[in-house]
Amino acid sequence: MIQEVQDEGKLDSTLIIYICGDNGTSAEGTLYGTSISSLRYNGIMDAPMPLQLLHYSDWGSEKTYPHMSVAWSWAFDTPFKWTKQVASHFGGTRQGRLFRGPVTSTTWAHSHPVHHVIDIVPTILEATGSRRPN
Repeated sequence: MIQEVQDEGKLDSTLIIYICGDNGTSAEGTLYGTSISSLRYNGIMDAPMPLQLLHYSDWGSEKTYPHMSVAWSWAFDTPFKWTKQVASHFGGTRQGRLFRGPVTSTTWAHSHPVHHVIDIVPTILEATGSRRPN
């Protein structure tokens, strides 16, 4: 996409925003992961390992709705602590993103590597010289 915009000679006047993911991961998979994440919604917090192993070869197919373990969820929410369920620690509530835009935008020039998705609107407003709606 960036190459096409550059080929059209519009790269220096185009703001490109790429957001990675859907606001991080959550902890429904329990400590060990699960082949059916909806078990937790139905009050089954930990499916017994023998039951999970019965479906091991089915994981990732249309027969399951798996969810990774809490440890993997936590790792995917790095650099923030914990997961979506603990919003006070930002895990799963902030996303990696890439801004490419005119250097005249001070928001773009001073942006950090990880921001909340709400940072997009102020960046667009500044880059376009627009005011925040009331």
